[in-house]
Amino acid sequence: MSQSEQELDYEFLAEVKKKHLALILNTFQTLNLETKLGVEGVRGLAEVIADQNTKLDLIQRILVDEIPILEDDVSEQSEPIPTPRLFASGQWPAADLTKVTNNVYPLEETEDKKLIRWTGPVPECIFSFPADRTQKLTVKLNAAAVIHRSILSRMVISSEKKPLSYRIQMKPNIAITFDLPILETKEFTSVSLKLSNLLAPDQIGRSVDKRPLGIALSDIEFYPYEKTRLSAKFRNFVLKLRLRFLSV
Repeated sequence: MSQSEQELDYEFLAEVKKKHLALILNTFQTLNLETKLGVEGVRGLAEVIADQNTKLDLIQRILVDEIPILEDDVSEQSEPIPTPRLFASGQWPAADLTKVTNNVYPLEETEDKKLIRWTGPVPECIFSFPADRTQKLTVKLNAAAVIHRSILSRMVISSEKKPLSYRIQMKPNIAITFDLPILETKEFTSVSLKLSNLLAPDQIGRSVDKRPLGIALSDIEFYPYEKTRLSAKFRNFVLKLRLRFLSV
């Protein structure tokens, strides 16, 4: 707001206050307290004065409270929100998992000194991270354990309200991997991982822990998509088949 506009606001409010003061004075002048009013008239006058005082209090609050707000630099409030910086890859270890999801328990250490966070207390985890979606990406959730394999039986992973296919590796380490397609967006990517259910360790006789647990995550990472390469064992198998076919 410009200085001239602020001065007009002050002048307007001051004029309103002046008129209300004049109305109170006029009330005293028009009512003859000595000869005509009596008790009822005085009561009526008191009501008028109370009403005018209420209005004056309101004007005073406007003068004190509203004008400083109007003096704020409106241009600063109207500045666009900066676009978040997006990346082609990223990784968050267990200690930093709360930066990408809030459905995890406090940090714990396993028997082999790994830091993990169990998912829970609800079956669904929403992960949000600054992924550059101008290229296809792979997301990998690495875990030290799952409370029970059954919780993975009907697991659903989705993004932008669309289900995603995924791959589960149980040995030598547990890993859940899925791919994100190219997407025109400048916002953070949101991914939902919903387990079929959670289980408390005391339900399955592992400990007295009553917390509903899911996956013991050690970290989450994403990186540019790469086509899965055939393992050396499988390549040798294919080579043998070809040699056998050629020798026939």
